[in-house]
Amino acid sequence: MLTNNELNEARRVKALATVYNFSGKIMTLGDYINSKTIVRKSTFVREYENHKRDMYYHKLAAPKTEYTLWYIDNGRELGIDVPKLVYESFEVTAPP
Repeated sequence: MLTNNELNEARRVKALATVYNFSGKIMTLGDYINSKTIVRKSTFVREYENHKRDMYYHKLAAPKTEYTLWYIDNGRELGIDVPKLVYESFEVTAPP
């Protein structure tokens, strides 16, 4: 049987190994985050849907927490949404 820590570590490794297309660059989430200098982390609790349905933003059944890592790219601060386990494992590497 795996302990909770081992299970969470396996989930974090799997999330970091997931391959994405970042503006034409195909790489894993872990490689992409490691190539950037993380300047801050933030969370946001969303209570409404992202898209309109029937001309309205409908309320979610349960609030959803989104986790974002922020970095500087060409003088602009950009964010990438990540899973909670990845968010908790990364530290801010540069002052804002």
